[in-house]
Amino acid sequence: MAETFVVRDEFTVEHSSINIIQNNEAKLDRFFNVKVIYLSRNGGKVKNNFEWLRLEGDEDNRQNAKEYIIALTKPSESKVLPFPVEMYDFGDQEYLECIEKQTRAHIEQTGSGSVKIHGNSLSVTLALSILEDKINNFINRKKTLGDITKHHVEESSAVSFRSPLGKAANSSFIYSDKRHTESDLRTCMLNKTDEHHAYYSSANYGSVEKMESNHFLAQMDLEKNDTPDNDDLRYIVIDGSNIAMAHGNGKFSCKGIQIAVNYFVQRGHNVMVFVPQHKLCAPGPNNIILDQEILYQLKEKGHLAFTPSRKLQGKLINCYDDRFILSLAEREDGIIVSNDQYRDLMQEKASWKEIVEKRLLMYTFVKDNFMLPEDPLGRDGPMLDEFLRKSPKDGNCTPKKSSRPTYRPQFVPQRQLPQPQLNYQILRGRSRTRQGNNVHLDSSIRSTEETQSLYRELKTLFSEREQEEILKKVLCDYPSERDMNRLSNICVQMIFGN
Repeated sequence: MAETFVVRDEFTVEHSSINIIQNNEAKLDRFFNVKVIYLSRNGGKVKNNFEWLRLEGDEDNRQNAKEYIIALTKPSESKVLPFPVEMYDFGDQEYLECIEKQTRAHIEQTGSGSVKIHGNSLSVTLALSILEDKINNFINRKKTLGDITKHHVEESSAVSFRSPLGKAANSSFIYSDKRHTESDLRTCMLNKTDEHHAYYSSANYGSVEKMESNHFLAQMDLEKNDTPDNDDLRYIVIDGSNIAMAHGNGKFSCKGIQIAVNYFVQRGHNVMVFVPQHKLCAPGPNNIILDQEILYQLKEKGHLAFTPSRKLQGKLINCYDDRFILSLAEREDGIIVSNDQYRDLMQEKASWKEIVEKRLLMYTFVKDNFMLPEDPLGRDGPMLDEFLRKSPKDGNCTPKKSSRPTYRPQFVPQRQLPQPQLNYQILRGRSRTRQGNNVHLDSSIRSTEETQSLYRELKTLFSEREQEEILKKVLCDYPSERDMNRLSNICVQMIFGN
């Protein structure tokens, strides 16, 4: 097994790139705990200007290190980002290295008010999103500092003008007020770190004591202790477009994204949403976006990244955001929240096929209620709480089969469903005798109004015509069930189950 790993991690780089790799060996060791071996130095030959390398370390670390080496030597994408010159004075190197470690992108400081980000599309997009957020925070905090300073200068001038003691009283006031100003600034810059959950929350950022005077950097979420203990919870990757369109019933509703994010953040998960960049454009008849300001709020909190898009000769060109979603879920061993089946991408990579089959979490909206199935993989799979946690022993991405509760309704798969001529008297609240184990017995039968109301609500979730008979069958089989969440879970199982 070890030999297979070694062979898999031997790869070639251009001979001209060797110096770059050598200059970053210490960083590779510090980031990923891997050792680089130059095979040409051990009797190997440089052929066609290429040299063989071998990486030694844990499997995941080797893969991450290889991705970072490619970003250093032959990136598939590069972006330039304006970077405030003042930020070079605030220990930015340590901060940028944190981003490099987590995204595997290479961030190059140009020294001319900008940085260059190199890597693959996903790495560059994530690093760009994080840096843009923190630069905006830096600018906002700097503006706040200026406003507070201006406010106190104006107050001190007014006191000097009014005071009969003149300059002496003014000096005393400024000295006393300075302590309040510093306190206000500290509060302004440091008391909201709990609101920011950075994408790279699990990294080891070093001690805060080394940065006591660096208030701006402290605001940049480099404190490990501020992150919740969520090592056993899976990373959540949300298909933003899918969620927004489902909540908005065909319109792009940003509120739906916020509801989904809040659900998982309250559980303690790290969450990332992908949304196409053109959703930042002004809404219009062909681009209906509800509550667009929510996108900016989620991005500022580190929960949202925009996938690249651009206009070419007046035509909008979007990168395929589904690839970003699957790539991040693969990288972070995470769960995808979407009703998309990703059939077009399942055949591209075996790992993506496994993610879609075993780590895809479907959902339903009832107005502003975000509802998830209790058994995401069917009646023989784990319950939701287990599904959202990593395997306790080896962290395998496949959720384990769990113990089931005493009562579990038996469902008939959709392909086996008969097409009965339903008697609509049942939908008016009347029960009839049925054989089998699908009947939920309860002495309290729904009224006509309750049944009709539940049917209408289910229709808003399952609007396709071929699903109507299934909805009627569910209401028929469970004449006393009033819990919309439970009914929708049953419908999901019957429609989408195996």
